[in-house]
Amino acid sequence: MRDNRLDGAKGVLIVLVVLGHLLEGLDGEWEDGLVRLTLTCIYAFHMPAFVFLAGVTAKSKRLLERLLTFAVLLVTFQCLYYLAELWAGDPFAWSWTTPHWILWFLLGMIGWTLTVPLVERFPRTLAIVSVAVSISAGLAPFADYEFSLSRMLVFWPFFVLGRVAGPRLLKRTTLLPTWTGVGLCAVALVPMLTLFIADISRGWLYGSKNFDYLDTPALQGLLIRFCLIAIALLAIFALAAVLPDARNALAVMGERSLSIYLLHGFAVIALAPTLTELFDGGYGHAIQIGAVVLCACAALGIAHLLALRPVHRAVAVPAKRIATTATAFLPPGERRPNRH
Repeated sequence: MRDNRLDGAKGVLIVLVVLGHLLEGLDGEWEDGLVRLTLTCIYAFHMPAFVFLAGVTAKSKRLLERLLTFAVLLVTFQCLYYLAELWAGDPFAWSWTTPHWILWFLLGMIGWTLTVPLVERFPRTLAIVSVAVSISAGLAPFADYEFSLSRMLVFWPFFVLGRVAGPRLLKRTTLLPTWTGVGLCAVALVPMLTLFIADISRGWLYGSKNFDYLDTPALQGLLIRFCLIAIALLAIFALAAVLPDARNALAVMGERSLSIYLLHGFAVIALAPTLTELFDGGYGHAIQIGAVVLCACAALGIAHLLALRPVHRAVAVPAKRIATTATAFLPPGERRPNRH
């Protein structure tokens, strides 16, 4: 039986993913007040929360099949996005080691999934190690877009904590009154507003660059990274506390978030020129409100369409079948991880 609250959380997050990318398609998006505030709040927690929920459902069972599924999707959509960008007149530099744009998450999932057997065997140790690695990842000069290494390391503790403590967190937050959840959301917004007021560089929220690139001393960088982890965890707890246990439209979107995640980029590429043209006249307060509202409505519409069952199956089923077929040729002992 599926967990409606887990799917609901994923539904909220995937809509925020689409909204964030639509807003980033606007000209001058991170320089304008309301748009920058919205993007800061979204990016402060939405990917950490998504990685956390991925950890909740992670298992070492059929590990190779899961890894191959991510690999098939990565290769397929790297090719498809190259063709889409070529059609749009802005092709990216092809690279097998640097996933394009949103596809970094698939390579991240491969890396994080590989650690699942270790997390299952040494949960507390891996939780501590992953936080230490995340905080200190910015010290590594090689932590960059290559192999999505920086993001893989920065967001790793959310995956580990999701695997270790996620199910208990979801269970315990069901006991909290609704108003407690609303209050937690209000509290979680405070540090996000602080990030906005401090005008934090978006590079910190992306998690894709080291401290040298962000022009930040090591000690200060370690402190900022620790604070960002704490802010994201607070927001994750608040989100879990406020969601109802209901099979609604958001839960359906969450259940089928894979197709939304992989396909929404094509919609963003197609809509970006129109959005830029619509808001080309400037960014007064009224126009900023209009931009956020319009993009939010578009995000909901895109997510709804891409969550339709035929669309989701067209994305998820072929990759899984290819992975299942490939692993079927392996000896039984090679298909599953060793148990200790």
